[in-house]
Amino acid sequence: MKKTLVFKLLIILVTLVSCESGSDDSTDSSNLTIETTELNSNSATISWNAITGSSEVLYNVYLNESLVAELIPELSYSFISLSENTNYNGTVEAVEGSVILASSNVTFTTSENNASEFSPSDFDASVKHLGHISTTIQWTSSSTPDNSPITYSVFLENDLIASDLTDLELYIPNLEANTTYSGYVRAYNGALFTDSSFSFTTVPSNLFDGRVYLRTQQEVDDFVANHYTEITDWLIIGRDDEVSDITDLGGLQTLVAVTGSLIVSYNFDLETTHGLQNISNDLNAIAIVDNPLLHDLSGFSGINKLLGYINIVDNPEITTLDAFSNMSNGVIHVNVELTNNDKLVDIDGLSQLDLFSVYIRDHEILSNIDLINSSDSNSLGQLYIANNASLNDFSPLSNITLIKGDLTIAFSNLTNLDDLSNLNRTYGDVNIFYNSELTDFCGLQNIVQADNIDGEYDVHDNAYNPTFQNIIDGNCSN
Repeated sequence: MKKTLVFKLLIILVTLVSCESGSDDSTDSSNLTIETTELNSNSATISWNAITGSSEVLYNVYLNESLVAELIPELSYSFISLSENTNYNGTVEAVEGSVILASSNVTFTTSENNASEFSPSDFDASVKHLGHISTTIQWTSSSTPDNSPITYSVFLENDLIASDLTDLELYIPNLEANTTYSGYVRAYNGALFTDSSFSFTTVPSNLFDGRVYLRTQQEVDDFVANHYTEITDWLIIGRDDEVSDITDLGGLQTLVAVTGSLIVSYNFDLETTHGLQNISNDLNAIAIVDNPLLHDLSGFSGINKLLGYINIVDNPEITTLDAFSNMSNGVIHVNVELTNNDKLVDIDGLSQLDLFSVYIRDHEILSNIDLINSSDSNSLGQLYIANNASLNDFSPLSNITLIKGDLTIAFSNLTNLDDLSNLNRTYGDVNIFYNSELTDFCGLQNIVQADNIDGEYDVHDNAYNPTFQNIIDGNCSN
């Protein structure tokens, strides 16, 4: 691969020859005119005018009589990986159906690569993870003798898709399955650049029939090597008997559907779920359990619907649940358990779900329970809120009129239960305990005086502990 240079271009000869009638420089739409818009030591870009036809006109591009691009709609094309100081002949044909409407040639000569010693060095681009409707490409680092900063741009099918990159890889989404693509990575040092090309073919559909357990990185890599696109049963990443060594799920981007549930558990070295983001079908359940370094949940951003439950337990680095914000409700209400996620501060990503049971416990900095506002029917199956040190706002509970199971509030900073004043009935127990500041139970008068607690009334170890009869008699606060 040759080093390239944007400026000090040496164009020895540019000849435009029309294969239509020998016309002059008329702008008639039947005349195809080509110009070289960029030329350096190892690449050249040509552009041409649009040709009008009775239907869509496409273009074939040739280099030295070899077809390099067939039936493209674009009006430009970049030749890469050329040799320096070399003559080339390019041809463009305008095609409508099987008819060639016009054709024109261009001749150019690449420049010598001797203008600067500070061009980016040669580097290699390749495919890191091959997907079904996406792919991740990677490249080695380029450099200069004076260690100038290098940035990278990525071109796919001659279109710029990313620029000013400093990382050495790029995830490319929204591709077509079983389709061949080509492109190149361009390393820049100011105006100087060097190119490295790549090509790949996205994988066709490939069904795995059964449940998949991926308990080690080797098992992940072995599964990825088969390019499966669908799983007919659960996908379980990690293990429950010992800690897994999984660190990279990127190759799983081939997957677009998993039937049943998706579980990520006991992965002590896993930091991101990137690789799962193309899974877009309905899931029965999601469980994310005991992943000490996991902080990026973007792999769950493609899930269409959640039909049953979501458990997020013992993940100390997760801060937000925004990755789930595109997920809608299934045919039944959803059970949510959030437990012991030390840095979790924002749970609004679940606020679009119609909830059934809610368990929120053991969080250090979580300050709101706004997801409960999503209960469209004003009822919950179970409600358990305990030991959330920074949770002071219980106002979403004012929306609830019926709890079909137990109500438990424990180890809170509440001083009163006014936000429960609209609660009309519980089919289960009412458990209020170990709330060291709680002195006012008058928010329970409505449900107690109507005798609408079908289970047990259990109140103890609060700042004030009124009996059931105390509340009936109006002695609801201290």
